[in-house]
Amino acid sequence: MARRKPLDTPSAGPKPVASAVLSEESALGPHWVIGNRPSAWYAYTLCADPNNLTVASASSLSLKHKHHPVIEEPHSMKTPPSLALTLSLLALLVLPTALQAGIHTKTVDYRDGEAELRGYLVWDDSSEEKRPGIVVVHEWWGLNEYARKRAEMLASMGYVAFAVDMYGKDQVTQHAEEASGWMKQITANVDTWQRRALLGLNLLRDEPMVDTERMGAIGYSFGGATVMQMAYAGANLKGVVSFYGSLPVPTPEQAKQIKGRLLIAHGAADSFIPQERVLAFQKALDDAGARWEMDIFGGAQHGFTNPGAGDYGLKGVRYDEYADRRSWELMATFFSDLFAIE
Repeated sequence: MARRKPLDTPSAGPKPVASAVLSEESALGPHWVIGNRPSAWYAYTLCADPNNLTVASASSLSLKHKHHPVIEEPHSMKTPPSLALTLSLLALLVLPTALQAGIHTKTVDYRDGEAELRGYLVWDDSSEEKRPGIVVVHEWWGLNEYARKRAEMLASMGYVAFAVDMYGKDQVTQHAEEASGWMKQITANVDTWQRRALLGLNLLRDEPMVDTERMGAIGYSFGGATVMQMAYAGANLKGVVSFYGSLPVPTPEQAKQIKGRLLIAHGAADSFIPQERVLAFQKALDDAGARWEMDIFGGAQHGFTNPGAGDYGLKGVRYDEYADRRSWELMATFFSDLFAIE
C-alpha cells in the first residue's frame, strides 16, 4: 500500500469528489491514487514534461491564489520513463472532472435600509448535496481581499461561505483613522450592528445549496466581535469562531441567547484587549452556562492570522505563522465535529 506524505495543515470539511493524488514511492513505484479523501483535497499541476508531475495539498491554502490555492512548496517527483505514458494518460482521464468542477464566486448586492452592501459568496460545485454555510466577517478595514480569501478557503473545504459587508459597497481602506470611524458608526448602536450582520446570515441561509440546520460564523478583529454579537442576538448558529476579536462582554440577557458553541482564538500579547475584559468575557459566558473554548497563543499580537498585518504600520499588530496555522486547524476541527462531518 502506498504511503502518503503527511499533510502540513489538516483540513476538515465535507467529503470532496474523487481527486487524484500522486503517492510517495511504494513497492510498485510512484503511482496515482484516485478516490474520495475524507479530510483533504489535493491539487495537481500537469507539466509540459510528462516525466515531471507536481502534486500539492490544498489543505494548507496559500492566500496568493484565488481559485485553486496550494501550499507554497509543492511536493514534486520524477517518474521513471516506463511510467510516464501511463501517468499522462491517467491524468487526461482525471482532468475533465477537475475543469468542470471547482470553486465559484459571486458578488451579492443587498441593502440595509439606505445602505448599499456588497457581499461575496463562494462555493464548490463538485457536489450537489446541501452543505453547511459559514458567514465570514471582515476586519475593520472592510470587505477586502483578505476576507474574501478566507471565504475561498472555507469553500475549498466544502462549505458554502458568504463574506458579509458591514460598511457599504466599496468601503475598504488601509487607513486606521478611516477604518475606526466606519467601525464606530456600526458598533455605536448594538441593534443596528446585529441587524446588519444577521442580514448576511439570512442571505446565506436562503441559498439553495446550504443546509440551514448547519450554520456557522467566523470573524476577525471587528469581525470577531461581530460574530459574537450575532450569537448574543440569538442567531441559530451551531458554531461561532472569533479570531483576535475585541471580546465584547455580553449582558446576562445577551449571554443567555447564545445557542451554539463558541471558539475564541486570542493572542496573549494582544495589547488591544485588556486582560480585565478577557476575564469579564469569560465570567459572563460561564454565568450563562454558555459552551465556549478559548485558545490563547503565547506571544501572538493582534492580527496574528493576517499575513499582511504588518503592512498597516500599526503598533501591536503582527502576523504569527504558527498561531495562524494552528488556529485554522482548531477551527476546522471545531466545525467538523459540530456538523458531524465524516
